[in-house]
Order: sequence, then structure tokens, then C-alpha cells
Amino acid sequence: MGKWSQQQVSRVTRDAQRLALNAAAMRVEHFVADSLNLSTADRVTLLDPTGKALIVAELTSRRESLLFIDGSIPRYVLYSDAAGTDQICGFTEYLSQHVTDKRMVSRFEHYADVIKYLRKMKTGHDLEAVAAAILDELLSVGTATSGSGDQGVDAIGWSSLVNIDSACVDGFVKAVGDNREMKVFAVVSSKQFRYPDSGPPTTISPAFIRELIGGWLIQRSSHSAWQSSGLKLLSPIQLVLATTYRLSPDSRLLCDSLGVHVWSVPQLVYLICAVAPDSVFDSTSGHRFDGWGFRRWWQNYHDHRLAAQ
Repeated sequence: MGKWSQQQVSRVTRDAQRLALNAAAMRVEHFVADSLNLSTADRVTLLDPTGKALIVAELTSRRESLLFIDGSIPRYVLYSDAAGTDQICGFTEYLSQHVTDKRMVSRFEHYADVIKYLRKMKTGHDLEAVAAAILDELLSVGTATSGSGDQGVDAIGWSSLVNIDSACVDGFVKAVGDNREMKVFAVVSSKQFRYPDSGPPTTISPAFIRELIGGWLIQRSSHSAWQSSGLKLLSPIQLVLATTYRLSPDSRLLCDSLGVHVWSVPQLVYLICAVAPDSVFDSTSGHRFDGWGFRRWWQNYHDHRLAAQ
């Protein structure tokens, strides 16, 4: 590892993960120097451009491991500021500078409780309902689907892209205000992993990803089960995989190259903090996560599913 010992790297990455969520931004080299209690001479030796690049790479690699392997959320964020200087700060401090919804920042203080809940969910049907609840907040409509004949679509949502009054479209208008609506769709497939008491989640099978892609392609054909919802051959569709499994690097690359959004645990936590109703996070106690309130929110989508026609 060049001039860095493995012991030094381990200490720096450990201290980064122990940062307070609201820790203010500081230059990476200053953080490393404080972590290792470096002398002035050691700073010059270890934190030259090459040494700094090495430690930034290690901190970045640790973040990726937490996100993609552990299915967790790093407590720290690395980024380059407007001057191109490498900075490190706590996760909610970073959010506070990049999102306008300060309520979400407060909610994110309790992300560990959200992760704990998601990992204890017992069935894939529950995860489908969570995805539907999120879609319903993000789009005009979001709903979970019933299992029979759903063609692998576990939740579906849509929003109006364009509305044109039919008076500008048809010779005879059936009703005043009758519109021709163009919809943009989100189609979600999900796979729930039942977590053991410890250890990272299992890697999802690449065969499952390939099977999903085949099922999604059907939605762009005349055999789609969701035509009654307005889904047509050339309708704009965003494909989403919601899962508490982890994806292999090849599977992540495949999804990314095909335009599939992956909602694994970290992304689900982010979305829940961003869009869940106030009943899910108690504003009277610092926006603490309420597991019962969360269940009541997504249970409604579990109980009222849309059947394919």
C-alpha cells in the first residue's frame, strides 16, 4: 500500500465510520492527520498527492463496501468542493447542504432503525407494498399488484406526462373537460431477502436479473398484462428492481447499462425518509422512526392490490 500501513488505513476508515452524522466538512488530509495524530513531518511524508489519493481511494472503497455488500449506509461522505478540494463530512451534514427538505435530514438521523425494520420484513409481498407506497408518493398513482398473471410486475405507478383537452383531438367531445392523457410509467419487481441474525445479505442470482429483463420486455408488447392501465408498446417506462438482496458488480453493471433503477436497502431508506407521511416519523420526538406507523402506511397498499386484466 505504498507509504501507508494497513494498520493506519484501518484506523482512518474506522474513524470515518464513527463520525457524527452531522459532523462538519473538513479537508480529507486534516481528518487523516487528526485520526492518526500525525506530526508535521509525517503529514508531509504521508499526505503528498500520491499518499492522499491512496487514502481517498481506501475511504471510497469502504463506502462502496458498506453500500453494495453490507446493504448499509456509511456515516460519512467524501466529495470534492467547488475548488476541487477533497472533503469529508457526516452524512446528514452532506444532506443538509444538498436537499431543501430539512425534515428529511432530521429523519435520516434515524436511518439505522429503518434499516433494521426492512431487514426484519418477512415476505416479498411486504416489500412490494413498500415499493407501491413510495411510488404513490412520487407519482400520481402507485399500487401493488395481485400475484396472479402479473408477469413479474409487483408494483406499478404512473403520472401524467401531457394532458390535452379532447376538443383539440376529436371531432366529437364526449364530455366537457375530457382529456387525452399521456402517461409515464414506473414498473417495479421486487425480491425480499430474509436476513440472518448477522452477516451481509446474499447476492441475488444473475439468472433472476435475466429473468426479470425478459419479463419487463413483455410490457412493451401486445401481450402486456397492464394495457388496461394505459401501458402501451411505446409508453415511457422506468424499470425498477426493489430488493434487500445485494447485487454482484456484474448485475449492477447490467442494470445500470440497461437503465434499470435498483432500490436496495440504502436507496429504500433514502426514499422512505424523503417521501413517507408524517405518521411514519414522529415530529414530536425529533422525527424518530415509528415502525407501527410505517406498517400502517404500506399495509394499505398490501390490502388493496391491482389485478392484471
